[in-house]
Amino acid sequence: MKSFLTSEEHLNFKRIEKILELRKESSALILLGSNTLELSKEIEKYFLEKENIIKYIPESTNVLYELTSSKNSDFKLINLYENKDINSIIKNLQFYRDFIPEHNLKLIFIFDYEGLEKLKEEAFDFFSTNSFSFQFTDHSYNYEKKDFEKNSKLKELITKYNAYITLSIKQEPKITLDLLFSIINEASNIQIFEYAIEYSNIALELARKYKHKSEEATLLINLSDILRDKGEIKNSFKKIEKALDIFIKIDYKKGIAKALSQKAINYSVIGKLNLSIKYLNEALEINKKINNKNGIANDLNTLGLVFDDLGESEKAIKCYEEALLISKEVNNLRLEAGVLGNLGLISEKKSNYNEALEYYKKALEINKKILNSYGISIQLGNIGNIYRTKGDFDTALKYYEEALEITINIDYKIGISIHFGNIGNIFSDKSEFDKALEYYEKAKNINKKINNKEGLSNIISNIGNIYLQKGNFDLALNCYKKALKINEEIKLNHSIVSNLGDIGNVYLFKKDYKNALIYLEKTLKLSKKYNLKKDISLSLGRLGLVYNKKKEYEKSFEYLNVSLKIEKEIGFIHGIAKTLSNIGYNYVDMGKKELAKKYLKEALLIFNEINDINNYEKINKDLKELNWKINLLQ
Repeated sequence: MKSFLTSEEHLNFKRIEKILELRKESSALILLGSNTLELSKEIEKYFLEKENIIKYIPESTNVLYELTSSKNSDFKLINLYENKDINSIIKNLQFYRDFIPEHNLKLIFIFDYEGLEKLKEEAFDFFSTNSFSFQFTDHSYNYEKKDFEKNSKLKELITKYNAYITLSIKQEPKITLDLLFSIINEASNIQIFEYAIEYSNIALELARKYKHKSEEATLLINLSDILRDKGEIKNSFKKIEKALDIFIKIDYKKGIAKALSQKAINYSVIGKLNLSIKYLNEALEINKKINNKNGIANDLNTLGLVFDDLGESEKAIKCYEEALLISKEVNNLRLEAGVLGNLGLISEKKSNYNEALEYYKKALEINKKILNSYGISIQLGNIGNIYRTKGDFDTALKYYEEALEITINIDYKIGISIHFGNIGNIFSDKSEFDKALEYYEKAKNINKKINNKEGLSNIISNIGNIYLQKGNFDLALNCYKKALKINEEIKLNHSIVSNLGDIGNVYLFKKDYKNALIYLEKTLKLSKKYNLKKDISLSLGRLGLVYNKKKEYEKSFEYLNVSLKIEKEIGFIHGIAKTLSNIGYNYVDMGKKELAKKYLKEALLIFNEINDINNYEKINKDLKELNWKINLLQ
């Protein structure tokens, strides 16, 4: 347990042990929250080693009712971390809460954070009768100080700083601050927060001592960045407000614009995109007045990201193109590479894969030129995504593994989680589900620890895809709805479209065609609104399948043919093969065997070309059976 928890959290375990001792003869309820599965298991193991505590696995969603028949007076430990029936369990805990004192029940529940929050909201009476509630955070992934040695640049900067401050001559505060800023920026880039915060605080003390107000405010802005990356948005806002106040007092326009930009980024992270646009426009206006071209380009790039999140791709492209021109003009290669990558993301979303690949390769080339490992890893991942979409899984895996190696070397946590997820996707595509889940769990745990909601929702969706392929429809639905809830909270429109489509697809598999149509029609409407061609084609294809199941074949053909046309326009090869096969199966169901064979053979050839073994084998088997039936009829 030591590696998982802080010393303060260890003290809470001592408090819980005292509660257990005092409540040996009376009823007791202890609620524990954990942010990772590994920690929940460690907590469980810790308590089960104590006397008079046994593990209880519920057989139904009415845990309290079940326990009334138990004659054992020991404490029952019930681990409900990510329990698929948590909603029903919570309802019953609220309804049957009086059973605890009535039957002298002694209980220890372990929840994930979301479950504990849900309990507070939906079982308030149950929760409020309990005064013993503790939340624990898994700190086992935090980097030790020794990890900086993996990054030679950071090590070199720290050595340089230490050498300067130990010189016998009097140190110049400005030089010392410059050295500290170099350390802080590098540590922040690779997300070794402990170092970034430590050296920021040293620099802040120095700036305040010598009344360097501009540097003090800039350090506060840097700290706001770090706190945002750590998921501490509230504290991040506080640092920005302090910095903004200093910049206004000293009338430093460039600093005011920077603070407003940071405020905008914070609002975009919490999904308040209109406020984000407001503050970005304010920052942009100031930067234009003072002719701060780097500031203008950065604000336009950020504005493009916000418009992209809103699904306003044309506005985003306009911002990116302006930012690209300025970044080239001022020779800001790092920003230029970033903007090119963002333009690639829009092309990819629109299914213009060759154009996207061109952008990503240009961005990769620049990042290699300036030795930007962070940027290199991102573009390698983006290129891998294109090859995966095209069905070239081996090439995609090669790019993902290269990207993962770089992110591990520079200790970039978000990047590590992304590439674990990407590699999981490849194993999922190859139907190696256990391997896929192994990588998804790694990614999920990292995202929870760093409070990366967008990353967490993506991984939860991917886990849902695995359950869907394995036929566990309720588990898949649960995952997709969890992901949708997160994306609605942070207002990620592209992801909301994807989640709605996934939910509709599950209802299709469950043969609940009414709900399938509701969700898929909603998906199609939003896809058209945001001009997401790939999502439009997927929605049309799924609607075609629903009407196939309802035996409304003409309507099914109508949707499938439009879907096929879009897939051919955007070069979505896997989609073309799937739609051709679905048209073929429509003809099978109608008894038109020769037409069915024609379309299924076309699909078979494509699945063979893109090495989609599962679909190839299924269609090959169906074609053999179809040939046999045709021969039999003849």
